[in-house]
Amino acid sequence: MEIAIAIAAKVVEYTVAPIGRQLKYVIFNKSNVENLKTQVQRLEETKVRVQLDVDAAQMNGQQIHNDVQNWLSKVNELIGDASKLYGDDEGRLMMVNYSTCSGPNILSRHQISRKSNKLLLEVTKIQLNGNFSSVSYNPPPLPLTATLVTKDCKNIDSRTKTLTEIMEKLKDATIQTIGVWGFGGVGKTTLAKQVAKEVEESKMFGRVVMVTVTVNPDVRQIQGEIADALGLRFDEETQMGRANRLCQRINQENSILIIIDDIWGGFELQAIGVVLGDGHKGSKLLLTSRSYDVLKREMGIQVGFRLEVLQEKEAWSLFEEMTGDTVKDPNVQPIAIEVVKRCAGLPILIATVAKALKDEALYVWKDALKQLERFDEEGMHAKVYSALELSYNHLKGQEIKSLFLLIALHRQLFVYKYDLLILSVGLGLFKYVDTLEDARNRLDKLINDLKASCFLIEDSSEMVKIHDLVRDAGSSIAAKNQLFCIDFESESKEWPRKDILENFRGLFLSVRHQDDLPERLECPQLQVFALKCRHELLKIPDSFFDVMREVKVLCLYEMMLISSPSRILHGLKSLRALYLYHCTLEDIAIVGELTNLEILSVRRSDLKQLPNEIGRLYRLKMLDLMYCYSLKVIPPRVISNLIGLEELNMEGSFTNWEVEECNTKGCNASLGELNELPNLRSLCIKIPYVETLSTGMICSLLGKLQRFKVEFGQSLDSLPNICKFSQILRIESSSIIQSENWIRMLPEKVEYLILNGVNGVNNVFFDMNEKGFSQLKVLSVSNDAETECLINFVSSNHPRHVLRSLANLVIEQLSNLVHICRGPFTEESFCKLRYVSVSECERLKNMFPFSMRRVIPQLVEIFVLSCKSMEEIVSLERDAENLEPGLSDINEFTLLRSLCMEDLPALISFCSMKRTSSTSQGIYEKLTNDNEIKDQIDAVGIYENSLPFFSDKDCNCLMTIVTPLMEA
Repeated sequence: MEIAIAIAAKVVEYTVAPIGRQLKYVIFNKSNVENLKTQVQRLEETKVRVQLDVDAAQMNGQQIHNDVQNWLSKVNELIGDASKLYGDDEGRLMMVNYSTCSGPNILSRHQISRKSNKLLLEVTKIQLNGNFSSVSYNPPPLPLTATLVTKDCKNIDSRTKTLTEIMEKLKDATIQTIGVWGFGGVGKTTLAKQVAKEVEESKMFGRVVMVTVTVNPDVRQIQGEIADALGLRFDEETQMGRANRLCQRINQENSILIIIDDIWGGFELQAIGVVLGDGHKGSKLLLTSRSYDVLKREMGIQVGFRLEVLQEKEAWSLFEEMTGDTVKDPNVQPIAIEVVKRCAGLPILIATVAKALKDEALYVWKDALKQLERFDEEGMHAKVYSALELSYNHLKGQEIKSLFLLIALHRQLFVYKYDLLILSVGLGLFKYVDTLEDARNRLDKLINDLKASCFLIEDSSEMVKIHDLVRDAGSSIAAKNQLFCIDFESESKEWPRKDILENFRGLFLSVRHQDDLPERLECPQLQVFALKCRHELLKIPDSFFDVMREVKVLCLYEMMLISSPSRILHGLKSLRALYLYHCTLEDIAIVGELTNLEILSVRRSDLKQLPNEIGRLYRLKMLDLMYCYSLKVIPPRVISNLIGLEELNMEGSFTNWEVEECNTKGCNASLGELNELPNLRSLCIKIPYVETLSTGMICSLLGKLQRFKVEFGQSLDSLPNICKFSQILRIESSSIIQSENWIRMLPEKVEYLILNGVNGVNNVFFDMNEKGFSQLKVLSVSNDAETECLINFVSSNHPRHVLRSLANLVIEQLSNLVHICRGPFTEESFCKLRYVSVSECERLKNMFPFSMRRVIPQLVEIFVLSCKSMEEIVSLERDAENLEPGLSDINEFTLLRSLCMEDLPALISFCSMKRTSSTSQGIYEKLTNDNEIKDQIDAVGIYENSLPFFSDKDCNCLMTIVTPLMEA
């Protein structure tokens, strides 16, 4: 009996219990599904929180932890599985009628319940793992050679020998400080960069940092450059605190080489945070200077290398390379050989003289040699300066010569073009130039000429850069022309004698404190005067300018001008340009008496009110109020009285415009006054409230401007400094769009258009200008919940060639967007498009219709982020009706170098056309079988489970993307 009972118990255990468990799946089917839905919803909420942190971190340039990325990927997978089970169309087909209990329905309920229970366990588990203390980290800084432009000096024998010796000393454990010294322009910086390149390639040190000191070392800037190279961010405010922090960070490196270039005088490395000693033998220093004494006695180097001038053979080889066929002329060559000998073997001089004499006639070469021979017995420095002076004399025209001297007088390696424009216009430097726009063009042309002649190293949209040796020679040449730079900051100086001051025509003065200024500056012939004080706000003596009645340009930097402007500026009737930068101002009504003034700039100055007297300046061409944050009052009719005004810059400044047009009773000016300025061609302004606009006023105003940077809306964010664009427009808030008809008649010449939160304009491109924007280069559209189609060519009234200039397209958070662009298209459409970024567009299923594939051959970068419905990048089926004849001859994305696709849960294929071909499958399998290549493919968002992702022709694109990644 006991045996029978035991057997029965086992039967129950192995039959009834399992059956019971299976019945539970059927009985609790609905609750299992509902529990899964609840947990999935919680998981989605957690995912949103984590994703927001991830997005914010990526916007700040941080990298995301691998476990966070893996977690998000797994979450998306689980949510997708749950969606198929109970949420999407396919899942709903699996659901059953709970009111029936037929065999097939019971089986379906059992399957759904069991899957739900299994998913529930996984969702609960991953939910617990979603509490991350940190989702990101700062990326490691780039290697020095990735950001450093180096010229290979290995082909010069003398440089190769020195380079080899330096590398050997760097391996010596007993040596920590190495110095390189030599004459300016001999190639110290080039050699230092070559050392950095060799060290990084050989992995001799774990880290290489290079900073430049120049004449006046700025400790905080040097600390900042080293910190940036090490990925360090300072929290400390004091110099000593930053030094201690930097020292700790350097000591964390096992081995580091710090290169400090162009040291002019000794300074304490400890004050920066660079401390060497027995405690950190992995740190080494390479210092360069013109002076051996500075390196040895003041910086304490252990071993030094003198960088000699080029040997005669090396110098000739360099000169021959730069002059080309010119020196092959048998009549020129003997003279050229003698010219090279007198260039002192300095690479920078050889290059400068070669540029000056290239393609010149024989008599020019003979004259050049004669000039150089005159200084043969006057020593090395005389040779150097004479060679540069020779090149200076060969500059074509007085305009370019004067501009070069003005650059050299700044005594800085970088000089702002804005400062040069003020000086040039104020002095009347350019002949036959009437407008500021023409003056800008002439300035850019002359800067390019100076660059081509090796007087300038490089220039950007805002600045020019000059070599220190060329700058010094330029200062010497300027002195011969009675143009001087006196710097009381770098060393103790005495004022020149009165008889010398009387001949000064230009003076750039830097002072340390009040005592450096005389009560009166006796310079009756002075035409340009610039005064800087970097250490404290300086008060100018009341009688300082009494004798300087011929001054045409006056530049004051960081001056205290609270009560004295009326006294110090009185009588400067010849003044044509007044530049008050970062000054403390109060009453500047005296400026109204300077009736010859053409430029008035108070950029970054503390000015609360623009005086009525400014309205008397009928000849004023430029009024610059940029970043005058305190400016709250501009009386009515002041601006409209400036009938000669060509440029008005109010960026980061006055926004309190009155509502009435040309208001005469209110406290402030109105925007209507701008339309009364017949010569206005450049405007930078912010208009926060649409109520201040009159119908059609802005349209007509922008229509006549050549340059503008205009913001509509109340955004506190500043526009980026995009100097390469002349017409920039930003519009924020849909209320502006809906309230005025003029917004639909914006000028066709806009180059950079930013739309943020602008709802209600469905066809953005043509609803704002019925002809489109033919010169538009950048279009950015964000935060729009209504737009369905960004650019629509369906209407025959819209010209199709208007997109031929568009280079960058950025689309963010257009939740209702269905089409980016609808055709048909011409070959001119999108022909210059390089960069496309689309993010958070929930309804968008594809980026490009197939008919656009031929008209965007230049596309280099594609970014697609967080588009939940995105199925493919290029679509054929949805745009087949727009496919034009001849499009079967497809140009691939052969220039595509960056393809980023992230958080696209619905993505199926790159292109829907022929994506199932056996050839593409074979090529893809071949690629993914190579683990190293597969890693790179994964890096651009291509995964095995997307097979077949690319068509036959798309595989060319795939290889184009993968190859540079593999090479990197």
